[in-house]
Amino acid sequence: MLFESFSVAQSTLLWAVFGVAFILGAVVNKTNFCTMGAVSDMVNMGDYNRFRAWLLAIAVAIIDMLLLESSGMVNADGSFPPLSRQSISLG
Repeated sequence: MLFESFSVAQSTLLWAVFGVAFILGAVVNKTNFCTMGAVSDMVNMGDYNRFRAWLLAIAVAIIDMLLLESSGMVNADGSFPPLSRQSISLG
């Protein structure tokens, strides 16, 4: 997608981010997606539903990052904290 100027591209990006954030905020609000609530439900009531949703979100984020990095669309070498296998010390 080509834009007439930088300000048009910047405005489009900001409105797109606002739209995605608004939609995600509405979904999170309706589904009660909360880290502390998930842990609290698990410990106090033995209900693992929200905790499983939280783990699914983590798994999706990790898989998506691996797919984006392996396809060359994202370079995570200079990220902080380090996200690439080369920059993680396992020793």
